[in-house]
Amino acid sequence: MDQKNGQRANADWVIRSVQPGGIERIEAWFGSHGYDPHRHDTYSIGRTLAGVQSFH
Repeated sequence: MDQKNGQRANADWVIRSVQPGGIERIEAWFGSHGYDPHRHDTYSIGRTLAGVQSFH
């Protein structure tokens, strides 16, 4: 079990938080496939705390 949300560790989840000034913060867990390749009109900064993150 995942202590953060009480679900199995391989169940995907996303928590969103909008901060003052228009900055959006997300915390996410993807047990397998996260997103298909795509783009945004804004910039993102990512930090991987565990596992592997790759961009194609």
